Amino acid sequence: MVPMASEVKVETAAYSHDVHPSICHHFTNLVSQLYRLTDCVVRSSLNCTVPFWQQSDLVHSIVYSGHQDFNSSESIMQLVRQNALVLRTLDMALEASDITGLIQDINGGSICYPRLHKLDLTMLSNCTDTQRPTFTGATPFPVLQRLQISDQYPFGDDTPFRDNAATLEFLKINIDAESAVTFNRCRVFTPVSHPKLQCVKIGLMPNLVSEHFDSDVECMQFILDIAPNASVREIMGIDCDQGLSAALPLLHDHARIQVLLLPNTDVNLWDAIALIKSLPVLSDLRTLAPTLGPIPTGITLPKLPVYALSTYGTINERFRCWHLNMKRGGTVRDSARCVLLLALICPSLDFVLPPIARHTAFMSQLSKLIATNGFKQHEPRLQHLLFDRLES
Repeated sequence: MVPMASEVKVETAAYSHDVHPSICHHFTNLVSQLYRLTDCVVRSSLNCTVPFWQQSDLVHSIVYSGHQDFNSSESIMQLVRQNALVLRTLDMALEASDITGLIQDINGGSICYPRLHKLDLTMLSNCTDTQRPTFTGATPFPVLQRLQISDQYPFGDDTPFRDNAATLEFLKINIDAESAVTFNRCRVFTPVSHPKLQCVKIGLMPNLVSEHFDSDVECMQFILDIAPNASVREIMGIDCDQGLSAALPLLHDHARIQVLLLPNTDVNLWDAIALIKSLPVLSDLRTLAPTLGPIPTGITLPKLPVYALSTYGTINERFRCWHLNMKRGGTVRDSARCVLLLALICPSLDFVLPPIARHTAFMSQLSKLIATNGFKQHEPRLQHLLFDRLES
């Protein structure tokens, strides 16, 4: 007997229906003795494994990874509704059609989670315009501090943002054309909203620019304006057809960005230097493999290392990962030269070259360039920064 236990964590295999009935019986008897039960983290399909939840009303944390079994989903929603008044953490994988059950009870009444601090939703199916429900008058999460929604935003209004502007500290969300319209219509993000928001991670769905904005730059401005007072630490999935140079003026005002993923954006060495220099805490950048761009007048290729060090010195000590997407027709040698030059002025630089087919050629060019007159005197530093880290 363990009557003083206050926390139960249950994990089952995907095939939880194979659990022997006697185990369910003994487990139910055990849980019935936990009269101080306050936390229960549940995963997968627990409909037959955890029958005790039908009488539980003190659960503070629920983690549900989703399951195809309809009865399991219904039972989980019942557990959530029963514990709405005491829940502090809710981490659920749901079908789009299940969202209504999270906000309304079976009679259509609004549900409030007055103590919920963390909400993490993963959508298991795509939302269509007709599937995104609205909930007029509902204020389900008034003290929410962390909101994370994977895949599409499932609401047709501002439901998860209502009355928590003063408490929300962390936001991770994907934005498509429909949700962008919703946020504008509901004025979710304004220059004075969310004063405590410290971290914003934004992913952009493929149709956002083509369906809602006139240009990539306009889209980027919209994203950066979401939380002007926050630490916008990660932006992923956006690209600029005009190249990185077009985005530089916007990014200069957001010096707290740590991760910037622009996987299909053209960049030359000098724009990359300008960007990394203007973002002092940037640690990760993804772009197309860089080109050299215009070489300064009077500077030959062998003199570029000396020129870079004398002109820029050390521009960023935190920048460590430059993820390169090789493009068709790109010159591997030029890209390798750019990486070495940037490594000289960013002492923590590492890099990743995703296309395996180009990896051998890229490494070969690095070796050849390091052996040339311009880079040879820096060989110990470059070998350590590039080769050793790649091998680890």
